[in-house]
Amino acid sequence: MVTDEEENTYVENQRFAELYEKYYKEVYPAKIVFVSFLHQQHSDGQMVRELKNKGFEPMQFKFHRQQPDLTKLDKLFGLMSSETATFDEEVNKLETKFKLEGIGKLFEGIKVTSTGQ
Repeated sequence: MVTDEEENTYVENQRFAELYEKYYKEVYPAKIVFVSFLHQQHSDGQMVRELKNKGFEPMQFKFHRQQPDLTKLDKLFGLMSSETATFDEEVNKLETKFKLEGIGKLFEGIKVTSTGQ
């Protein structure tokens, strides 16, 4: 979710944290990721704070609202992809290969290209 974390309205008399909790319990226990554009970059926003108060631990990437450092996007994409089932499957395959065949075989399949000298 990309947000400034400032809720200014209720939906059916509920705020986001209540609606997310209901969805999590009744529909699917989905993980949630916040990309938050905050006035104070090093503090939790309202929505993340309310989710934490309910026992959830959302992944959060914080950006300053006025001057976002977009070079952090690479880290964001890397961390998000490491949370996927595909990533876990690849790690498990490599771990099995390492245990069965040793580190030498593990690196045989990796291409290394020289950049210069």
